[in-house]
Amino acid sequence: MRSRKRFAAILLVLAMILSTTSLAAASTVLVLLDIAGHRAESDINYLVGLGVLRGHPDGTFRPDAML
Repeated sequence: MRSRKRFAAILLVLAMILSTTSLAAASTVLVLLDIAGHRAESDINYLVGLGVLRGHPDGTFRPDAML
């Protein structure tokens, strides 16, 4: 019985540590430098927040660029 309690306590501590780590990673904010004032700025930010869009590695989104 004592080993079960110890195992449960260790499992609980690990779960707490892992959950705070994932929250810290999820709170990273992506700032796209070239969408300020664009007509689709709110939509782009919404989709970036969902993880659907990411933009370019240089921090731009290039909303008016040709596909």
